[in-house]
Amino acid sequence: MGACLEGLLQGHGYHTTVSESYGRFSNVLQYLVRKKFDLVIVTNTSIPPADIPSIVPDIKARHPHGHIMVLSGYSSEDFVEDLKEKGMDRFLPLPFQEDALLGEVARLLSSPTH
Repeated sequence: MGACLEGLLQGHGYHTTVSESYGRFSNVLQYLVRKKFDLVIVTNTSIPPADIPSIVPDIKARHPHGHIMVLSGYSSEDFVEDLKEKGMDRFLPLPFQEDALLGEVARLLSSPTH
């Protein structure tokens, strides 16, 4: 998924960095702290959906100036609301439409963080 997102976003002029966790999200968090990002996209392709609600607040706490988007095949209303309460800015269900993803990325990057 990382390579797919990277190719799509770079093809539209965005500078991207991909860090896939495959169960070792602490390595990703350490990487996020060392760099400044305007947007972090979390997907459930390498992180189980059940782990995402605990990851979003960690990202927000360590990266408060950035936006967070979650892409997940699991999209129950309670799941999405919980993520919003924990600091997620946008949610897109998987599989996503390219135009929808690009539109949300553009909106997030043009808006201030909260």
